[in-house]
Amino acid sequence: MANGVDCLLLLVMNIVSLSPIFFLLAIRLVRMTLLSYKTAWIESVYL
Repeated sequence: MANGVDCLLLLVMNIVSLSPIFFLLAIRLVRMTLLSYKTAWIESVYL
């Protein structure tokens, strides 16, 4: 597990150093995905 996380961090660092704009887009995409999952979960719980 630790090796996978280290590889992921290394990949993220490389992407950040290559293109900050791409990094910002990735963050936005992740946030939108998490938000949609949370909304779907709330709807499934309360509706």
